[in-house]
Amino acid sequence: MTARYLADAWGLWRRHRAVLLPAAAPWLFLPPFALGLLVAPPPPLPAGADREVAQVWAEAFVRWAAGDGLWYLVGHLVALIGAASLYALLLRGDAVGRAIGTAARTLPRLVLAALLTAPLVLLGLSLWLVPGFYAMARLVLVAPALVVERRGVVSAIGASIRRTRGHGLPLTFAVGMPFLAGWLAGEPFLALDRWQRAGAANPVVLAMIEAGGAAVALAATLAHALVAVAAYRRLAR
Repeated sequence: MTARYLADAWGLWRRHRAVLLPAAAPWLFLPPFALGLLVAPPPPLPAGADREVAQVWAEAFVRWAAGDGLWYLVGHLVALIGAASLYALLLRGDAVGRAIGTAARTLPRLVLAALLTAPLVLLGLSLWLVPGFYAMARLVLVAPALVVERRGVVSAIGASIRRTRGHGLPLTFAVGMPFLAGWLAGEPFLALDRWQRAGAANPVVLAMIEAGGAAVALAATLAHALVAVAAYRRLAR
């Protein structure tokens, strides 16, 4: 079954790539590219478990969240609209402009759904990744249900859990592969970014590094959306 979801996602890409890439790039590429170039990243986690060090880090993080962190929030909201517009394009058959409007109107419910489900996914990812992938798999139909069926948030979460029952394992691999591939492909760009910023950064080189990292983010998010569409088409009947 995992192969079927991935094959369906690949088929969607081959048939619709002429529309998908230009429709997704402004929403899924430009925000991480701009954030990487123009906005300070969050302070790195402390290496030790010293209480005073942790307190200093927490204070620095609060200052960052109140300033530059707001731009990261804006970037995340823009990415939500971009992903939701893909569901409207592929599942509702909307034109690009209408799909963006549909996604924008769905944004409040998408944000609420993310707030309710993200803690579970993040907890699972902290436990050797696989539990997080499983949680992502059981919740993969939430966003499509919000966009296509205009359900309430709780109803969409319940529908996703119900519809994916018995399909959790194959969906775990289908959903986890784009996430893992994006993470592994993005690590070299993060390392290069740290290396550049540790000294006198060359702006041209830094822009190329950030563009590469943003391209990875675009590819990973687009792949996840295509898997979600493939799963919705098979399981929402």
